[in-house]
Amino acid sequence: MMNAGTGKRWIAAILIFLIGITGIRLLWLQALTAFEYPRKPEVVQGVADLRGWKFTDHQTLRLDGEWEFYPSALIDPDESADRDPFSGAEKSYVHVPGSWQTSFDEDDVYQYGTYRLRILTDQGTGNTFGLRIREAGNASAVYVNGNLLHEAGKPYDRMN
Repeated sequence: MMNAGTGKRWIAAILIFLIGITGIRLLWLQALTAFEYPRKPEVVQGVADLRGWKFTDHQTLRLDGEWEFYPSALIDPDESADRDPFSGAEKSYVHVPGSWQTSFDEDDVYQYGTYRLRILTDQGTGNTFGLRIREAGNASAVYVNGNLLHEAGKPYDRMN
């Protein structure tokens, strides 16, 4: 049987441990924000203009803002097509990160769509870019300049 003094010591040790772990987590979150650029680009009507930006190898650039969104349309951007695959599709703008719920009718049981962001950069810089996507629902495909970069699940199975 444990005496009262031993029980209080265990409680104090657990509390000190929890406070220490919480402090470390808060410091880590603060350190991660140091890797972001101090100024974010404006993403307006589906365009992020990064021309003139000075990029580094150790900072991240958030692309939050107003992305093009095509509700109930899975658009496969085929570079070899003679026409813009996005022309003729119903377009809206949604804030990313955010919800696409306002783009759909209440009756829509299956909600899917295509996000589009055009990123303008200086040519000839030789920069290599990476993407980090936190969450993309059940299935997603990411295209860069019409080329499939990454696919999770099969977003086009429902179309066939």
